This record gives sequence, C-alpha cells and structure tokens, in this order.
Amino acid sequence: GRMVKLSRSPLPALVCIAAFCFSDAQISIANNGGQFRFATMFWKRVDDPYSNTVELTLESAWRRSFSTYFTPAQNPSGDTIMKINGRESPTVDFGDGSIQFLENVKITAYSSAEDWFMGVQVFRHAYDTPTNQGQPWTVSFTGCCRLSTLQERRDTRWSLSTYIDLLQWDQSPRIVSLPVIFLRSGQLGNFSLQTALGVGPADSPVVWSAAAAPPGLTLAPSGLVQASCEGRERERERARE
Repeated sequence: GRMVKLSRSPLPALVCIAAFCFSDAQISIANNGGQFRFATMFWKRVDDPYSNTVELTLESAWRRSFSTYFTPAQNPSGDTIMKINGRESPTVDFGDGSIQFLENVKITAYSSAEDWFMGVQVFRHAYDTPTNQGQPWTVSFTGCCRLSTLQERRDTRWSLSTYIDLLQWDQSPRIVSLPVIFLRSGQLGNFSLQTALGVGPADSPVVWSAAAAPPGLTLAPSGLVQASCEGRERERERARE
C-alpha cells in the first residue's frame, strides 16, 4: 500500500533574502554586467492524488535593458514570450538527471524607468518514484550572473532550490513577500515573510530558515526578519579611514 501522507508536517521554506541599505544619494543603474535580479519556485502534484507528476512554476526577474542575453521566442498565444540565456544559461535541474531551460518565459510585468521585467514559466515533470530513495527530490535553478549593482556577490552565479517529497506533500508554499526590501542606513527594520498555500496554515505550518543571510540580518522560524545597516556603515567608515 501507499504510505499515508503526513498532513500536519511542517513545510520547510528556504529563502535567500535581499535587503538593501541606501542613503539619500541617488541610486544609479549600470548598463552592463549581471542581469538576474531574483526568483522563486513552487510546485504542486498534478494528474491524480497518487501520481508522481508535478507542475513547477518559476517566477523570475531580470534587468530589462540587458537585451543581449534574451531574445523573443515564438508567440502563438499573443503573450510576450522570452527565451532567456546568459553567461551560464539559466537551468532547472529536477534532480533525477532531467534538466530544462527558460525557453518560454511569459512576461507578467516590467518597468522601463527602473529597468526590470518579471516573467513566469511553468514546467511539467514526471518522476519515476515519489522520493529519491527516501529523501526529497532536490530541484535547482542555477545560472550566471547576479545583478552587477548588488553590494554582495555581484556578477556571480546564483543557485535556488526547492524540495519535492510526494509521500508527504501535494504542493509547496508559494512565497509572496516582496523579494527586495530597502532599508535606510543606520536604522533597524522589521518585516515578515508571507506565503500563499492551498491548505490552512494550522494544518501545514511553514518553518523558515535562511540559506544565506548578510551581516545584520536575522530570520526567525516564524518568518519575522530583523535587519540593520549599522554594521555596514561602520565597515564603510573604516574603509575610508
């Protein structure tokens, strides 16, 4: 028989947080370098309650002016569809030897003034087994390069992961918080990370942990983030001495 799903198991949410410190000086946008801004992934089981087929949704944002690394794909639906490349092509690895690329990204929003666009692509994948020998399947989204205007890890490779265990879960949380938070230098800021889920939070509580947190930032399991730019201000003052 099939293992009973643990409906009350906490769902892990692994997140890379971007909290940018700024002063009153004007923020300028570079015209070269990395183009990747941020992304989020979420999945759900499809076909029937016992299938090993999942639908993975990848939402991503990129610098709009970096037209060298994306070209229009065929557009039979009338939507704006992009095929995105890069120094290291953005790749979705399903963890079982199957990979796919961002070849049909539907543009959902953009800003010419702020130089960005957002898009979504839905992938469908069938696993042979509900788990990877008892462990969740790891789906990774990787590529290069990060936005060149970042203070940390600019123009570097990114890696984003989600985990699929079809014996325990039918879907993952969808992170709906703003992906970029701006904080004024020298001030402490608090904000909460939010998710949208098809089942009640009392049945499947979300537990947060930080994959990579910059200095001055803490993340509680409840999703409460505390961030301060004070430490970075001291580092910049020492660099000027």
